[in-house]
Amino acid sequence: MSELSERDTTPYDIPLTDDNPIDDPHLMIIKFPSGHTADIGALCYLERESSNFFENIKNRRGRHSGRKVNLKSFDNNRVTIIRKLIRHISDEMRYSGKRPETIRDMTNRFIPFMDWSDNNNFTDSLHDYEKSKFIFSEYVSFLRERVNMNMISVNSAARQQFTVLAMLEGLFNTDTFAHGINLLKTNVNSKVPTSPANEQSQSEMIRLCDALFSRIVPFVTKFQKYPLKIKMPEFAGYPDDNLWAFPTTTWFKHPNETKKTFHAYNYRYGRISTLSEIKSISEHSKKPDAQLKNSIRNAKHQIEAANTDQYNIHRLHQGINALNFFIVLFLSETVINWSQLVNLTWCNEYEIDSTRQRFQAIKWRANNKIVHFEIPTTFMPKFKQFLLLREYLLEGHECKWLFFQRGPKRNGEPTQIKASLNHTHVILRNIYPELKPVTAREWRATKSDWLIRNTDPATTAMVLQNTEKTVLASYTAGSETTQIQEISGYLNAISKTVIAAKTRTKSNKPNSLGICSDYGNPSTLEISTAPLPNCQNPEGCLFCDKYKVHADEIDVRKLISCKYCITQVTKNNAHSSSTYIEVVNPILKRIDEILVEISKHNSAIVDQIKLEVEELGELDHYWGGKMEMLLELGLMK
Repeated sequence: MSELSERDTTPYDIPLTDDNPIDDPHLMIIKFPSGHTADIGALCYLERESSNFFENIKNRRGRHSGRKVNLKSFDNNRVTIIRKLIRHISDEMRYSGKRPETIRDMTNRFIPFMDWSDNNNFTDSLHDYEKSKFIFSEYVSFLRERVNMNMISVNSAARQQFTVLAMLEGLFNTDTFAHGINLLKTNVNSKVPTSPANEQSQSEMIRLCDALFSRIVPFVTKFQKYPLKIKMPEFAGYPDDNLWAFPTTTWFKHPNETKKTFHAYNYRYGRISTLSEIKSISEHSKKPDAQLKNSIRNAKHQIEAANTDQYNIHRLHQGINALNFFIVLFLSETVINWSQLVNLTWCNEYEIDSTRQRFQAIKWRANNKIVHFEIPTTFMPKFKQFLLLREYLLEGHECKWLFFQRGPKRNGEPTQIKASLNHTHVILRNIYPELKPVTAREWRATKSDWLIRNTDPATTAMVLQNTEKTVLASYTAGSETTQIQEISGYLNAISKTVIAAKTRTKSNKPNSLGICSDYGNPSTLEISTAPLPNCQNPEGCLFCDKYKVHADEIDVRKLISCKYCITQVTKNNAHSSSTYIEVVNPILKRIDEILVEISKHNSAIVDQIKLEVEELGELDHYWGGKMEMLLELGLMK
């Protein structure tokens, strides 16, 4: 490739106005509402710097700078095509109903396709339908090869393929572009669902954010005085559970850090340190008194300044912190995804509608459409607190976004949030170092996990505003903590199921699989996958917490005979059938688990009975009768 040079560029907001003629597409960097950009104009040059969309983020171009190009490789034929592409992206933004982030992602994924095409001498990739279809087919083969070489996952390749396909079909106004092409298929089984955060992390995150938000809001909106005392949850480990905040860059100190570095602010007792307190610290003991007194004097002036100015920068900093803490609470209650959250608009003329029990819908108008979200009724006071905070932080400025930012000095024009929760997580971890932050996606997974357990996939999809397919693929991993508890409880239940050979239970009612300690009152084992217990069917006893079995010859023969009968009936059926997976397999697995537990008491008896039943046909009387009946009915051979 020839030497690459800088070029002039001009940013344009997307969507474009209808009267924009796009005179110079080679100069255009299109800017999305989020502030992110795409250098679409560089495609007018056949030789250019790679987009690095799939590479290390450090290698990417600056947000508002263009890619370097070989100025001599400018292609006049490409200009018309890129003008059409820009207009298509603008129309998608305005009319398609897709989220701006989706269109940005499509654009940024289409550019690497163009890079690949030009690098492989397919410079006519957008000239006509047939040529483009052939080149797209070659691109799919290229992606497949990368998958085969383990350079990318099949799902990443499929996503890239389908994104490029959608863009090409839009450009050529056809839905037949993929006909005859062997497309990559998404492998649902290879997706790793997002696991819900463990219950302790959820609780700690919510309690921390609630404590901080609830105290900071009245502090800034009612112009209360520094030092600021915030009552913290007991697990955070603050003296008397108090965090003291001051109007300085290091606005708080964790108790474990207060002795490491001196500040004139006494973070332990919420006041200015005295000269003697400072001099008692070895690292400051030899400093001149004048220097230490100056530090004390400056700290007092800082507090006085903050207490005479309602919009002091440190107060605004605290207000923005409170806004970010509220976002965490908002995500935990609404479980919308991050992209939806940052794109939420707002209007002060809103209505509250009780749409369903214990929930309220907040409705307002944006772009001549009714916009709404639902929050629990119990969360409404917190939301109204946030609106007071929002009004304070805006200082009379207009802002169409529900959540916003105002620059590092907190005095710029309010703009849409662009960052993630990472900065908030850093602050929370500084406040409580043991915290394991919960991401927006994990909050959704947590809600999904609860809904899946208590309702069904259709309801879960409706609440999360996803398809059932997305819910099942992305949000059904289950809480690791809950799984550990269930498995531990299940193994404990198995050990309690097996009792000593001569032990007699309260009711002592024998059945075809062992004995029942409380017949007629079945109760399921505490594991989510256990079939419902049933006193009428022998197999139902296996999953009841009243079921017991002696570690003796009689009950072992019952269990092994039951397993033998089931195996004989189902041996000709495919083990992948839904009936086998949902009904038969859990029964056989449960019997095996109980036999393993019995072996801990008496392994010899288990081995002996297996031989007698499976090789010699010496079944338990009940199950032997079942076998004869099945043979007579022709259900067994």
